[in-house]
Amino acid sequence: MNQDLVSVIMPVFNGERFLKDAIESVLGQTYKNIELLIINDGSTDYTNEIISNFKSNKFVVYIDLNENVGVAEARNIGLRHAKGKYIAFIDSDDIWCANKLDIQLCQMKQKNLNYSFSYYKLIDENKNLLKIVNKIPSRATYQSLIKRNYIPMLTVVVSSELIRNYRFNSVGHEDYALWLELFRTKNVRAEACGQVLAKYRVHDSSISANKIQSARWVWHLYREQEKMSFMSACINWMCYVWYGIKKHSY
Repeated sequence: MNQDLVSVIMPVFNGERFLKDAIESVLGQTYKNIELLIINDGSTDYTNEIISNFKSNKFVVYIDLNENVGVAEARNIGLRHAKGKYIAFIDSDDIWCANKLDIQLCQMKQKNLNYSFSYYKLIDENKNLLKIVNKIPSRATYQSLIKRNYIPMLTVVVSSELIRNYRFNSVGHEDYALWLELFRTKNVRAEACGQVLAKYRVHDSSISANKIQSARWVWHLYREQEKMSFMSACINWMCYVWYGIKKHSY
């Protein structure tokens, strides 16, 4: 049976600690028709040496940037090079379960979806389980997303047709910003796959580790991108903070 190509976009900047795990979790998928686009965003550690061990793999497309352009633009570069019918995302410190793509693509085709996300685990630096995140809406809408971002990038599979003309902006929570724009402007048929299919690694150097900065980013997103009134922004921001506290209580 012919399989549709899935382009997996992985930006990395100084990711030597966890990069090998992330790459192996993609290349170890039971779904085999993939291209893994690794975008080295000007790393100065041993990232390039780690990637060199995988350059001969036929599924790997290596893009080495001369300077650090930031995670948003690195992902955009990945989008510009992607050839797949579907796009998936993973950061260099996260891990996929082996059957992730198989299960989500089957779900998307059976239900005529153009966007899929899943449950996931929070793990620590040593892969110890912190929490299973499965209390999320079964269907994603703009109205539910505006109150909290329950769709981390590592769980998403999206049709390239849906996302083709969209790009990540260089703002805090660039993924959340894109999801809001996408759901506000397009007909997104999105459902959760009711299985744990990914592992989100929590560590001190992760971008989302600074909760105060994260809250500020969301406030600016509501006011500047979504053009909310002060009162609406306050209400939704409080919901966002509350759900964030619940998510990281383990």
